Amino acid sequence: MKEGRTFPQVEIDTINKLSIKLSQPLNQEKVIKLVDKIRLLNNNLNESSEKQTSKKDKIKIEIMGIDRELDEEVYKIYEITDKEKETIKKSFGIL
Repeated sequence: MKEGRTFPQVEIDTINKLSIKLSQPLNQEKVIKLVDKIRLLNNNLNESSEKQTSKKDKIKIEIMGIDRELDEEVYKIYEITDKEKETIKKSFGIL
């Protein structure tokens, strides 16, 4: 990255080093649907009143479940092994 400019610029060599995997349309649809569900649930969570704690708790649990599904889809796209999954989860304090 070049410094000293108003807008940071990234050189093409830096972008080429990123591990960007193009997935099949079917996998993309699964990810899109899961993200849409999470967005909808987050909207519902934000619109719930403070008094609706049990409803909020249910929504949070549902979001966590969908988040795990989303993680699994991303692992499939990037062909992440079980050992790599374990490393990733440990680094995020999930295990």
